[in-house]
Amino acid sequence: MLFDCPSRLELEREDTDSFEELEADENAFLMAEEEELKEAHQALSWSYDILSSHIRVNPLVKSFSRLLVVGLGLLLFVFPLLLLLLESVYMQ
Repeated sequence: MLFDCPSRLELEREDTDSFEELEADENAFLMAEEEELKEAHQALSWSYDILSSHIRVNPLVKSFSRLLVVGLGLLLFVFPLLLLLLESVYMQ
């Protein structure tokens, strides 16, 4: 035969198989993503409950955790700002 190509029926069957595989992969990905979001929500809500006094915790632990959160927040804001300001001073 001059052109040896698969029949149209075989090509359509392969397309439906690959579509079903893609749909199964997408469903598995969405289920895994939903599970990760549930875990993240649970961890964040637990941390928020501790910081907002909904859960009774040792006052020393609570004050240390608040200090840590405020310190990290300041570090994430102030440190890059100081680096930017120092860099602009050396440029002049």
